[in-house]
Amino acid sequence: MRILIPAKSSSDWQDLLSDPVRHWKQGFSAKSLADHWQIEDGFPADVRQIFHSSAVEYLTDAEMLFGVPEYETELPGGGNASQTDLFVLAKCSGGLITMSVEGKVSESFDKITSEWFHQNEYVTNRRNRLTGLCELLGLEIDQVMDLRYQLL
Repeated sequence: MRILIPAKSSSDWQDLLSDPVRHWKQGFSAKSLADHWQIEDGFPADVRQIFHSSAVEYLTDAEMLFGVPEYETELPGGGNASQTDLFVLAKCSGGLITMSVEGKVSESFDKITSEWFHQNEYVTNRRNRLTGLCELLGLEIDQVMDLRYQLL
């Protein structure tokens, strides 16, 4: 069982990174995301505004309950767990909301799924992972090949 300890500052996020030295630099995604989310009590103002102005009425009162930096999720197909920059649990009048937040400064959302799939010698593992993801999401493999793998 994991014990979650509240962060007192954005620098508390650094130890959670897979490479705390290389990934923790001013102007890079990990530090920028931590700085942006840690200063608020709940959602950052820009994220809160997106919910408040949502066309989906029951989302307009969304309130962040907690966030878990560098949250790992085991996925089908073996290999490393998927690491989400920030997992958020929130509530609204429509119920609970889960969010996976990917911080980006100047990098893209990874390769197109078809490129990721054929990238190297791990095609069998990737086929198992992609099949499992599609089953979880109720999608066919051909529906996701043009999407960015990291967003899938």
